[in-house]
Amino acid sequence: MDTSLSIIIVNYRSWYHLRHCLQSLLSGPDSFEIIVVDNHSEDGLFDEFKTEFPSVLFLKSESNLGFGAGCHLGVKVATKEYLLFLNPDTIASKDSILAMLTFISTNKDFGIVSCRQHE
Repeated sequence: MDTSLSIIIVNYRSWYHLRHCLQSLLSGPDSFEIIVVDNHSEDGLFDEFKTEFPSVLFLKSESNLGFGAGCHLGVKVATKEYLLFLNPDTIASKDSILAMLTFISTNKDFGIVSCRQHE
């Protein structure tokens, strides 16, 4: 399946959670465009994560703009048809993401799709 999906994650000092989130998204054969917008964490870990996850596009905000504006920064550089916004503490199932992507791409009357959260 063509994974025409950009995943945008806004981070603020959530590196521990972000590492697990990115590992869940990058595991397996399917690949997505992943964009992490760091909301001015200023804790010295930005470059470390850029090195650890070279397939992820990392953007650094010059100030903490909040979640909405951080998402907007990610949207500006996203290149895929569909957008998925995640918090850095999300462990995402690729099957769930692909199911949502399949649904939205075959049901053009829908503009927003979500899924249930499992604990």
